[in-house]
Amino acid sequence: MNFRLDDIRTEPRNWVQTEVKCEGPGIAEFSDPEGILQGYFKIHFDEFGRRSVECEARSLSAPPEYDGDILTFLFGEKAPNETTWFIGGRTNPCTKVKVETHEGTFVATDNVDVSGFTSGKTNKVSFSTFGSSLEVSNSREPKYFAIPLVNFLWEFSHRLLIDHPLRIHPTPRIPDTIPENMRLAAALRANEKNRVIGFQSQVLKVL
Repeated sequence: MNFRLDDIRTEPRNWVQTEVKCEGPGIAEFSDPEGILQGYFKIHFDEFGRRSVECEARSLSAPPEYDGDILTFLFGEKAPNETTWFIGGRTNPCTKVKVETHEGTFVATDNVDVSGFTSGKTNKVSFSTFGSSLEVSNSREPKYFAIPLVNFLWEFSHRLLIDHPLRIHPTPRIPDTIPENMRLAAALRANEKNRVIGFQSQVLKVL
C-alpha cells in the first residue's frame, strides 16, 4: 500500500463562526419626529467586530401631520412656521432597531444612528450601532460558551494535547496499515493542529 502524509488531513469543525450574517423583516423607531420605518434588514458582523446594518425601506409610519418623505424624515428639519424642509442639518434620533431573523431576534437600542441613505428604485438606509444583541431562537440548553479573546497573550509552553469537544481541528485517526518507519511522521502530521491553550481566569467580586 502506498502511503502519503497528505492522506492525513485535519478537517475543521463548523461549530465556530467568525462572521455573523442574518436578515429578515424589521423596524426602526425614531423620536423626532416620531415614526417607524419598516423594511427588510441585512445584518453582518465580521471577525474583527466591524458591523453593517442595512435596511431596504418599504414603508413609513408617521404622525398624520407629517408632510415629508423618507429622506426628510431621516435627515430633514423644518423651520418654525415654514412649509419647506431643509436637508442635512440634523438626523432623526433612532431609538431602536428590531429585526426578526431565522436565527433569532436582533435588537439594537444603544447609540443607534443613521449613517447613510441611498435612493433609487428602492430606498436603502444604513445604521451605525454601538450595542446590540441577538436573542437566538434555539431553545436548547447551552453546554459551552465561545467568547472571543482580545489582546490575549500566552506562553508557548502552556498547552494541552487533549481531545476536547470544542477543538476546531480534531485529530484524524492514523490508519493501522501505515508502515512502521512512517508512523512518527504520520503522528506529527495528525497532531499538528490539536493544541488547546489552557489558561486560568480570575473573577473579582466587588461588594
